[in-house]
Amino acid sequence: MRLGILKSNRIKSCCEYVIALHVKLGLFCNYLAVDRTLKNKQKEPMTTATNTIKSPLDLSHFTGTQAYHKLTMHPRVLFTDGLAYLAKEAKCYWLMDVVMSHLATSKKIAPEPFVSFTITVNQNREALCTFTDGNDLNLAKQKIEATDLPFEKLQFFCQKEEQAEGCRWIVMLPSEY
Repeated sequence: MRLGILKSNRIKSCCEYVIALHVKLGLFCNYLAVDRTLKNKQKEPMTTATNTIKSPLDLSHFTGTQAYHKLTMHPRVLFTDGLAYLAKEAKCYWLMDVVMSHLATSKKIAPEPFVSFTITVNQNREALCTFTDGNDLNLAKQKIEATDLPFEKLQFFCQKEEQAEGCRWIVMLPSEY
């Protein structure tokens, strides 16, 4: 089949190429769907985080978990359903990276079987991340210069699980412990 229209100079982008191909092949329904999608995307303004979670109480309904989620690049740090929901809704995947980086690399945290993580946000929207052994012995701290996290204070629990192929960390909300 010859698709002469596809070689014309009128086709400027990959999307136009796909649309032209669909039109030529008679796939008009797909063409209309792609056309509407392109028009809608051009009209949408860019937005920042739409925080549907306003306080830690909005997360208290998470008890236990049905699955573990890999929210970061490290394969041995897993997150529960509550934290996956938090990361998605509050758009704070960066916070999961902070937790993962300390659990995976800190020599003070490595021997601990349990770690408590707390992030405290002040009025200037600066945050302090603190890792303790659960008994207020500080293991690590990190300052975050600016955040839009919708909480003043949030706490996670990190439980180490020993396995045959090594240990892994399970990070959870206190209500999921």
